[in-house]
Amino acid sequence: MSRPMMIMAPFADISDFRDLDSINAYRELTEKGIFSRGEMLGYLRYKSRDNARTPMQWEDSENAGFSTGKPWIMINPNYHDFNAKEQVGMDVGLMDADWEGAVGYYPD
Repeated sequence: MSRPMMIMAPFADISDFRDLDSINAYRELTEKGIFSRGEMLGYLRYKSRDNARTPMQWEDSENAGFSTGKPWIMINPNYHDFNAKEQVGMDVGLMDADWEGAVGYYPD
């Protein structure tokens, strides 16, 4: 059985984001009263590019095994349960995907 490797990070506040387009849109649209802060955070949790920019969750150690330093953006707190090490050996885990086949699909 396979489980998803990454799930969108639970950004709780605009200060959790690093994407300037997201931060600027938040400020502009909330200041103009077009969206409430809560509505805009909900939208950004779904649409922001930062969801794809969280550090790779290699294992369940500190900082998800990504770095011994402080990562530039939050690590998804689910890294204890969802990480590359946990996926190894699963029938259809991320680490067992047919990457050669996928790469070979695209012509040079």
